[in-house]
Amino acid sequence: MSLMFLHGRFLPVEEATVPFLDRGYLFGDGVYEVYRLYGGRPFARELHVDRFYASCSGISLEVPGTRQELVGILDRIEAHAPARSYIYFHLTRGPAPRLHAWPDACNPALAVMAVELGPVPETWYRRGVAVITYEDIRWARCRVKSLNLLPNCMAMSEARARGAAEVLFVNREGFVTESATASAFAVIGGYLRTAPLTFNILPGVTRHLVLESARESGLPVRESAFTLEELQEASEVFITNTPFEILPVAVIDDRPVRGPGPMTRELMRGMARRVEEETGHPAQCSVALG
Repeated sequence: MSLMFLHGRFLPVEEATVPFLDRGYLFGDGVYEVYRLYGGRPFARELHVDRFYASCSGISLEVPGTRQELVGILDRIEAHAPARSYIYFHLTRGPAPRLHAWPDACNPALAVMAVELGPVPETWYRRGVAVITYEDIRWARCRVKSLNLLPNCMAMSEARARGAAEVLFVNREGFVTESATASAFAVIGGYLRTAPLTFNILPGVTRHLVLESARESGLPVRESAFTLEELQEASEVFITNTPFEILPVAVIDDRPVRGPGPMTRELMRGMARRVEEETGHPAQCSVALG
């Protein structure tokens, strides 16, 4: 059985239950975070924990206990996690009478579990994946990693129905914001482009690492939003997130684009080096570099 932490104790995932009046269940009143394990060792965990606290602050949700206590819980879950997995943790405001306004007093509920990663086709990294574009109908605080993911679920269900692996959100002004589960990048006019953090997107940890690697490698970078029309002229497109690292995009709305080009491959090499240095294990995207 898989071990998880819930309501102040460790227990098998199969025995976990949530009170009906938990505000996370009733309102999606909570935030979550995900980080990756390679060979059982965490990657970029501190950055993810930092973002978790920032998300909590964004909805005035106080994390119970100390940061050290949270890390201790994460350590124990990691010790029981599959070698190739990710750690998921979330915090809700806890159970309270069903009123929209936050209660004067609450008992926030922390949950932590490990999720085993299934196999990822090597062709995704070598050739790229298909994505679709979808209207960005999410709430206007995407910097907070909220539990409210219904628009993302709707978009990903549409992608699956159309045989695509992911979604690129396009806002009302025609700008690409990000993916349903990832940050979006494109090489346009020789520059690596991605929407700025001021553009209502999640501050992706992998996004941060990719930009850091790009600048260290001397690649031309512009944190500036691009339109759907500009995207269609891009020479390279890829998305980044914690579970998959860097995924090249080969098809957008049934229109072929170039697979992993030279800039994408350079950034894959940088990611592979970072993962190897921090965990001693290979990154998934390294399969495209052989």
